[in-house]
Amino acid sequence: MRASSSHRTRIWTLVAAGACLLLLAGGGRPAAARARVGQPAPWFNLEDLQGRSFASARLRGKPAVLVIGRTQKAAPPCKAWVLELLRRHGRALPVYQVIVVDKSWFIPRGLVLGKVKGFTPGDLRDRVLLEWYTVFADTWGVPLHDDPTVMVLDAGGVMRFRRRGAMTARALEQLNLVLNRARLATR
Repeated sequence: MRASSSHRTRIWTLVAAGACLLLLAGGGRPAAARARVGQPAPWFNLEDLQGRSFASARLRGKPAVLVIGRTQKAAPPCKAWVLELLRRHGRALPVYQVIVVDKSWFIPRGLVLGKVKGFTPGDLRDRVLLEWYTVFADTWGVPLHDDPTVMVLDAGGVMRFRRRGAMTARALEQLNLVLNRARLATR
């Protein structure tokens, strides 16, 4: 049985539309890293654990640290980074753990939120931001990896430090140098 001419036209139209969508979406590959050291960081709008909007504009005016994790295995080292930075610099330092939740469509958000809240100490809940898809991670060039990515933004929103990996004495030393320089620049 042969398809009619109008049926073939509809099929080709659907194939062409699908190909266009794949091209627009990047063919399923993450976007190229756009957030680079020395350049303004991309704008973002994430959600906190209470479901409120948190825009990057809130970070302007003082240096800030983002500790980003894309996998469940990255969560404990991300939390360790945040806790150590708060221990060293106090609560005045805007340091946030960004959790990229790339969950399947059938997993309820409430289940994920419950798990994250159970993992996060009560006094740190205001320091956790959620990305429910991967737009933030793709735009900021955060790879799908079990290691956290740590970024420092200066008071003007320019990225001054970027590192992926476990917390080490050397990494903390480098990060502290960048934070001190960024703080001096705001005085």
